[in-house]
Amino acid sequence: MSAFLACFTKPALAETITFKCSFRGLIPQEIVFVVNGEAKDVAIIGDFGTHKGFVVSYNEGFFYIIEPNAGASVATILYMKADDVPVGVRTTLGRLNESQYAGIPDELKLSSDKLLFMVATAKGRCPVQR
Repeated sequence: MSAFLACFTKPALAETITFKCSFRGLIPQEIVFVVNGEAKDVAIIGDFGTHKGFVVSYNEGFFYIIEPNAGASVATILYMKADDVPVGVRTTLGRLNESQYAGIPDELKLSSDKLLFMVATAKGRCPVQR
């Protein structure tokens, strides 16, 4: 793992790395992130299917990933350090219609004057897959 991490200290990431995250919170999810450091893109795989995200940056062990999407956007931070289990934090911000908004728990609701939003943050362990 230490040698693998050393590859990611260079400004241009040249490796592909896969994390399998078990996020816990108001919306628990099992999600696989396949990070392509060279292309700076990410395949995000979960119960929702597969979609593409982008590595905004990699700095000192932190991967900053953004997942733009119609209706909701997600920001994920994955942290990996040699001899430690990688961890992640995932935050979703979504715009909802009236019926969707009425059906979600109060803990997830954010309101504004004209638009209805929900937000959820989850954290979890994200071991590297070999």
